[in-house]
Amino acid sequence: MKQCKPSLFLLGLVGFFVLPSLGFGQSMDVVDRFLQSPLATFDETVYLILATAELIDSDATSLQAIDEAQKLFPRLRLPADLRGPIKVQAVSYLLLESFDLPKGLMYQLFPGPWYAVREANALGLYPGNRLAAQSLTPFDVLYGISRAAELRDTK
Repeated sequence: MKQCKPSLFLLGLVGFFVLPSLGFGQSMDVVDRFLQSPLATFDETVYLILATAELIDSDATSLQAIDEAQKLFPRLRLPADLRGPIKVQAVSYLLLESFDLPKGLMYQLFPGPWYAVREANALGLYPGNRLAAQSLTPFDVLYGISRAAELRDTK
């Protein structure tokens, strides 16, 4: 099987699914900064996921998005550095819960970031399988967001 690399196809997916739902305010600045980073940061990832899922206003700040995420998803663990890289388990948990994606038996019995990684891999939210403690690139996160939005819209 051919390994999926960040390409024009991925950018097309991002443009088609993610960007229209973010609006044209501050969110475009966040997307620009986000794509320039080698690793996806916790604060900007939380903002992009919640804004795309329409759980916050696109004019909200990333700190407001984190506050809202803590209220909505109590199992989300905040890292010591909010501007640091986000781990696969946090992204998977946010995607599953924010987009209300289907969840397997183990996740239903033990909901939280650990089993969210298994569910995200099974749903194909990332190009290739990911481990819970891995950091993600901005392209991996945007791929996951676009895939989650696609799955939500086909329900």
